[in-house]
Amino acid sequence: MTFPVSVVTSQVITPEEVRAVFRDDANATLLDEPVYLVRVSRDSQHVWIGLSTTELDDMDNAQREKMRHVLGAEPRSVIGCDISWENDADRLGVQVVSRLLARWPGVVIDGDNRIYTAEQIEAMRAANQGFWDTPSRSTGGEE
Repeated sequence: MTFPVSVVTSQVITPEEVRAVFRDDANATLLDEPVYLVRVSRDSQHVWIGLSTTELDDMDNAQREKMRHVLGAEPRSVIGCDISWENDADRLGVQVVSRLLARWPGVVIDGDNRIYTAEQIEAMRAANQGFWDTPSRSTGGEE
């Protein structure tokens, strides 16, 4: 089981661009799989990263409109990140999505449908918080 987190952006992103973000990362393994492009690992903590081809299509009109409002533009790409449940893997997940948001402006939706801005993710990263930390749950995301 994993905890899903998605980076939604108004940019059109290719698999090669996602891999390039992690190409020089010693903790990253570039994958040649149908679903995952990269795995970032630290000890027993893992984040698998893929480019979703269906998540935008699966959004209902209300979700899509909320994404338009938060992004200020039409959502065009979704980078899905599956975070392992190991201790502190959610902190690794915050580091990964922070890196993605540094490359492409966007927002993050976690597995509990909370929306985080890039600024909120950066604050969580700077404070070494993860998605499962109580402070980030109560102040990080919007319902």
